[in-house]
Amino acid sequence: MDGAEHWWPGGSKEMKDTLPELQKCERKIDLLVEFVNICRDMKAVVSEPIFRVPGFDTDTKNLSDRFQQLFRIWGPVLTQNAKPWVAAGLPVDHDLLAQAACRLKDLVFDFLARVMSDIASMYTSGFKIRRARQLRGMLLDGLKRILDCCSVAKVHGEDLINAASQTVEKSIVLTIDEFEVSGNNMKRADVLQHFEEILRVSSELKSIAQAIAPANSKNTQILEMVNNADTLQNVLYDSCQRLMEHIMKQTQCLAAPSGTPQKSQSHDLVLWLMFGCKFINRVLDMVGQDRVATDEKMKEVLKALQSLEDNLPD
Repeated sequence: MDGAEHWWPGGSKEMKDTLPELQKCERKIDLLVEFVNICRDMKAVVSEPIFRVPGFDTDTKNLSDRFQQLFRIWGPVLTQNAKPWVAAGLPVDHDLLAQAACRLKDLVFDFLARVMSDIASMYTSGFKIRRARQLRGMLLDGLKRILDCCSVAKVHGEDLINAASQTVEKSIVLTIDEFEVSGNNMKRADVLQHFEEILRVSSELKSIAQAIAPANSKNTQILEMVNNADTLQNVLYDSCQRLMEHIMKQTQCLAAPSGTPQKSQSHDLVLWLMFGCKFINRVLDMVGQDRVATDEKMKEVLKALQSLEDNLPD
């Protein structure tokens, strides 16, 4: 068709306009070529084990790159469950599609397992802030890949949400530990950005939960969907506690001799309070109202937030 200008007056566009049936035929040919190429690729990939190498950086890069490569090629077909192929009457092998979707999931899980292993090694050899930040970034990348998998491997939804919740838990622990090491030396903007990272990974978990939840589900209670609910709730509480402790320290530092913040300094405290409210509200949304109502730790955080608000000048 691309060379039609050599043998049809006006080229391929004129040819399609003159022969409308040709467009339907061309689409079928394109689908057939796509079908043959992708199925052949899937069979070749799933018949071999996932390629691994010893070095951490090379291994994780290979796993990440391989996932993105395959997701780009297979994703559109798997997301639609090969409906265009079925509609065209092509012999779709649904078992092969399921194996391909599972391979994408396994690539992500292998990537996260390698990152988790390196995190454990870092704690054994000594916590390093720069390394912790790098590993947190990789955990976030893993969460994004899990969200990609939700569109092609929803049948593995339980495995996906549990892997995501464990990843978020580990990311929050890293964030809190990093804050404990350097929090007192951080500027306000750095502290806010630090805790925004916790909200960011929590938001990714919420998106994953919504992606695998039943279509008729209105209220997605994330902690009711995961097998590490208690430990995840605890690290979320710890993050709230660390933030409130930091805000209370700022209140004391900015307070006038009378114990009340000066008017010129109250703006900073208002900004802290606003962020504290935002952060805690997002955490409460993650935990769920039922759990908050019976959690004494979260009640303590809410009381501290209320106390701070009461001490602000009018």
